[in-house]
Amino acid sequence: MSLTCTQLMFSGVILLQTLSDVVCSDKMSDRMTTEEIDQILDLHNIYRSFEDSGDMERQIWNDRMESLARVWAANCDFEHPDKSVNKEYDNVGQNLYVTSAKTVDLARPMFQWYDEIKDHNYDTLTCTAGKMCGHYTQLVWAHSRYVGCAYHYCDQLKSATNIPKGILLVCNYAPSGNVKIKGKPLKPYLKGPACSMCSNRAGWCKENLCNWQCSGPGKDCKCAAICYNCGKLDLKTCRCSCSKGWMGADCSVRCQDNMPDYLKKKNAVCNPGPGQSGIPPSHCKKKNIPRICPSMCGVCTKAETPPEPDQCPPVFGIRETHRQEELDAEKSAAAGVIVYSTQAMFTGHHGMMMPTTLLLALIFTQ
Repeated sequence: MSLTCTQLMFSGVILLQTLSDVVCSDKMSDRMTTEEIDQILDLHNIYRSFEDSGDMERQIWNDRMESLARVWAANCDFEHPDKSVNKEYDNVGQNLYVTSAKTVDLARPMFQWYDEIKDHNYDTLTCTAGKMCGHYTQLVWAHSRYVGCAYHYCDQLKSATNIPKGILLVCNYAPSGNVKIKGKPLKPYLKGPACSMCSNRAGWCKENLCNWQCSGPGKDCKCAAICYNCGKLDLKTCRCSCSKGWMGADCSVRCQDNMPDYLKKKNAVCNPGPGQSGIPPSHCKKKNIPRICPSMCGVCTKAETPPEPDQCPPVFGIRETHRQEELDAEKSAAAGVIVYSTQAMFTGHHGMMMPTTLLLALIFTQ
């Protein structure tokens, strides 16, 4: 039996690191066809676009996620990897699906994963007793921008109740979703107008999803940024420049310390003075510190009298873009040049009815 090794590179802006892994196994499932890959990717992005999310990112296919899925699918184990053993799964999320059929309809697991929305409460981050919601939350985890899947027919399935043999589908995601901090689950996404709270602060949008691959305006890069509280919009970068006292991609968050409760109990402060406990400026390069102490770390600038909410009307990127297009069209018309306007952004919802099979979602904590 020959050993299969695949050298793959994965880069992630949110991961803030570059991962290079060699995935080795004595067996890997076959790679899916281009049509199957396109179908899975399209379905993921369609379902993600259904959410009323301001920071939902458009997913792209990732070879490393796919390679890990090919190995796990061929393992025929309807159970998630143990991260303490499978180190390559650090910060990788996973959804599993198994069916007794000899062929797989890829639309079925996608629908069943998303259909868990009916049992999930966004406000309380709870799931109806006896139900599963982890597939849904991983599917719509805003910052899980990479996906890779594979399936394999197994003559003997391990850990699959009532299904001794059949097809195991594995989808891996990075960065992982279903994250908990100190036992408390995080929200899968932030509610708001589409592409108004993108993680890279640029509101480039494609079909209601943050298109983080954009570097400027274009066919798939419509500026949907919204700047509140007297923030100014740069149409070339589609980023808001917040006024003093405000921060965030849309300038809707007050510039103030966000000290966790466990540090508040210790009377900890940002930029502590002599005899005080807290977080010094030298820690600003550490993860999460800029979020806790945004002013100290230069994320925002405090102001004695910041603009009050609704003091200024919000600036909408879509409107400003259309206004600029109208001006350009007028100039071009005067010069005898035809200019075409941007197309409308994608909206809509699709309903499908699919039978139930077995599913498994992976929860990660940190």
